[in-house]
Parts: sequence; C-alpha cells; structure tokens
Amino acid sequence: MMDPTLDYIRRYLLEEEIEELNIRSYKDEAALQDIEEPFYEILGQKYRPTPNEQLVASSQLESDLSSSSSSTSESSNKDTLIGCLPVMEFHKGIEAGMKFLPTIHNLATDCKEKIVSAYLSEVKYENSARYKLAEKDDFGMMSMSRSRKYSSVRDLDILEGRNSKISMIDSEEPITVDLYDEELYTLLIHCSEAVAINDKQRAQELLNKIRMQSSPNGNGIQRLASVLADALEARLAGVGSEYFRRLIANRVKFPDIYFLKGYHMLIRAAPFTRVYYCFSNRNILNVARNARKVHVIDLGIKFGFQWPSLIQAISKREGGPPKLRITGIEFPEPGFRPAKRIEGVGQRLQEYAASFNVPFEYKGIASQWESICIEELAIDDDEVVIVNSIFGLCGVKDETFSMDSPRDRVLKLIRQIKPQIFIQAELNRSYSSFFLTRFRQILSIFAASYDIVDSTVPFRDKERLLPENVYFVPSIINSVACEGLDLMEKPETLKQWQRRNLRAGFEQLPVNPDVVKECRNLVRDGYDNRYFIQEDDNWLLQGWKGRILTGVTAWKPKLDK
Repeated sequence: MMDPTLDYIRRYLLEEEIEELNIRSYKDEAALQDIEEPFYEILGQKYRPTPNEQLVASSQLESDLSSSSSSTSESSNKDTLIGCLPVMEFHKGIEAGMKFLPTIHNLATDCKEKIVSAYLSEVKYENSARYKLAEKDDFGMMSMSRSRKYSSVRDLDILEGRNSKISMIDSEEPITVDLYDEELYTLLIHCSEAVAINDKQRAQELLNKIRMQSSPNGNGIQRLASVLADALEARLAGVGSEYFRRLIANRVKFPDIYFLKGYHMLIRAAPFTRVYYCFSNRNILNVARNARKVHVIDLGIKFGFQWPSLIQAISKREGGPPKLRITGIEFPEPGFRPAKRIEGVGQRLQEYAASFNVPFEYKGIASQWESICIEELAIDDDEVVIVNSIFGLCGVKDETFSMDSPRDRVLKLIRQIKPQIFIQAELNRSYSSFFLTRFRQILSIFAASYDIVDSTVPFRDKERLLPENVYFVPSIINSVACEGLDLMEKPETLKQWQRRNLRAGFEQLPVNPDVVKECRNLVRDGYDNRYFIQEDDNWLLQGWKGRILTGVTAWKPKLDK
C-alpha cells in the first residue's frame, strides 16, 4: 500500500510540473512572437498570432465571461505565473543584483547554477571517495575521532560524563575523512583561522587551494568545501550579510517545484521526517481518540505533508471522523503575498480531506511566531488541541537576539494554549557565538549531511544535489558568512531544549512503546541500515553511522499549583 505522505507529495509534484510546463510554453510563445514580429513588419504585414496564442487569448476571454468563482481561480493562476518566473529570468536577476559586490560577484550565480544544473541535467560524479566509518566507542556510539569521544548526557541535573546515547556536539571534534580529503579538511580549518584574523592575503591563498581541490559535483567533503569557500570569501570581503540577503530574496523566484523536489529527495533518502510524522500522528490519534473536534496548531507547516496520513487515519474511525481543524503557521515570505504558500497548502488539504469525507477547516497565519496572540488561534472550548512543531522552533530567535527571548515567548504562548499534547522535533546541534568554534561545528555537522546524500542517493540521479543546494547551502552561507543579529539560526542540542522547556513550565511525557516499534519498522523496512533509531530519556532519537542527529518528544503543560 502506498504511503499517504509519499503519495501526496507525488501528486503535489505532478501538479507543479504540469503548471511549470504551461508557464514555459507561455514564455516560449512570447519569445517566438518577439522573433517573428520584425519579419512581418519588413514584409509590410500585420503580425498574426499563432493558433496557440489565439487559444490563449480565447481562454482568457472565456475566463473573463465565467462565474466569479472561476475568476477567482484564474486570478490565483495569474499570481502563480508571476511568482514562478522561468529559470533564465532568475539567472538574469541574480547576475544584475550581484554586480556591485566586490570579489564575490559570482557567488550567488554559482549557487544558482548548482541548483539549476542539479535539476536539469545528470550529475557527473567526479570522485567516489567515502568517509571512513568511525570506530565505536565504549557506549556503542561511533566516535568522530580516534583521539577523543563526544561527551554524553542522561539525567537533567547530572548530565556530563554519564553513560548515555544522546551525543552532544563537541565544537573541537574533527570529522574522520579519507586521507585523500584530509588535506582539504585541513585547508578549510586554516582558511577559517586566516579569515577570523582578517589576514586577507593568507586567506586568499588558501581559498585558491581549496577551490583547486573542491568541486560542486565531487564527493561529500568536496561539495561541502565548495560551499564553505563561497561563504568564507563573502565573509572576508565584508559582504556576507548582503550576499545572504540577496540569495534569500532571489529564492522566492524559484518555482515551488524546486523546493518540492528537494524535500521529496530528503524524505526518500533519510527517514527522519517520516518517522516524526509517524510519531506525531500516532500521539495525536491517541489523545483525540474520542474527540468530536480536533484542532492541530502546526508551527512550521511548510507544505503540509504531515497531514494526509492523519486525514486518512481519522477517516476510518468507527462512528465517523471528527471535525479536523488545522491552523498552519509559518514565517512570512518576502513580497506582496506573505501568506501565499500556506494559503495554497490549505486549499490542497481542504480538497484532500473532502475526498475522504473528513470535515475540515483550515486557517493560515504568516507572522513572526512570537508576535502571535492566543485570540488569533480561535480555540474552542469543546475541541482537543494539539501543538505540533517539526524542526520549526530553531528558526525563532533566542535571548542572544533580545533580552525578552522570542523563543521563550513562543513557549509561553504554547503553555497559554493548554494543549493536550505538544509534539516537538529538533536537530541535535548547537552553534557557538565565536566564529572559529562555529565554523568547526558547521563543518562537522554538514559533513554528516553531505555523507548521507553520497551514501543513499544513486550517483547518477539527476536530482541528488537538489536538497543540498536548496536547503543546506543557505544555512551554511548564513552561519559562516554572517555574524551577530544577521545569524538566522540559533539551534540548540536536545539537552538544551529539554532544559528550556522545563523552565517554561512543561513536563516531558514518556515515549509510547508501540509508537517506537512502528517507527523502528519504518526505518528498518525502507531505509539504509546505517540509520538507527532508539529511545532515551523520553526522546525518540535518530542518527546516522552512530551519531545522534535529531530527536522528537512530547510535552504537556504543568498544572498550576
């Protein structure tokens, strides 16, 4: 039986591909007109549109004469056409915008070319070098170095030095690489040191060597080095923040299909997201077993891929499905329609729920999460309320941004909501405020991410680099090239999240053994055997080659005494 999540994504992709083909066809006709029209003028004839263009004009006329509902649909299609500019127009936009940036005028163009080439052509894999599998430490975990082991945690009060399976990130811990790539790794470290003290001559010499040995199509460390070199060069030139802002501003010109294909590739290559969907949905079904109204507040809904499987599950409930309300919350997108994407998500989910006869209501909120007030959520007294956040809260600023921590304000809002359950999944990583330490952390963390793509996606898959360039690259560029308030991410380890949530007035719930079993089966039956899943200290943990990368847990507000 087809997994509901993957089936929904495939249908989503098919619709986007059809729309993209229509857009390209429209642009091709316009380009053809530009070529043909001067020849008609030379011949003294009036330019006549091609049959295809007449068809477009006819369709437009029919649309103008149609009902108001059809007009609304056509307006939406126009907005989509404007938002989904063709790839070549995107090329020109970035190239024009980056001209004034000293020494790194080609960085955004390079990044854009990596994404487009990954989407349009087959990747030629230049080198099949691999990371060595690190040796196991005394606790059955893989050490990322032969000389030192990661620290471990178990209890909240006495966390350091205990036998535990939650591996904390050690900022000084180097990754283990093949000897072939060891020099490249050393060059990156030395270059970051030169950039840190603003030794431009030394840094440029090292950057030249890094570029000689790295490649956007090489093995994992070579591709990562190529991105890090761009980020280091931007930081060295003093334009890191400007470069990142322009990179993000131009991302809105990408059709959604780029992000969808990248997301689809990540879900197929790694089990993390699907496991957390499974964990979350099973817990929701348990707490809402007898409810007639269920309200899910999704912090970071993205494309809404979690909810088709829940809709299918509740549609089969004996006695009929409950009414399902979903409030999808996201950060506003740049442009004149900050809620455009999440509104589209709601429309698709509405149609999906109708196909399974599930009463459904959706509300999208595009806002800074800490500014949302409880009244906007319109919570009813007779509904079971669930708060869900899958990799979302790390995007909210913390106390380094403001004394009144936005992150704590979001947790305070969740506690005010008084949900029956609050489900939270986070990456197990932390970035230092000090550049050199942060650079080593990023190198270690993303080496594992690039290794996953290398090890689980076929070399000749033409879309294998898409998730890296769509999702990894912006994070790396921001974390390396930017500083201070311009740092967009402030991730925390699972231990740090545990402390923060307990301070905010939550208590952690035990992991349901049946849910753990189901998640284990999902990983075992569908993914590489180097992934692992385990339970520890009320967290369901996932990792790769012995290293804990992510965790999910459930909370509920403590009762006021």
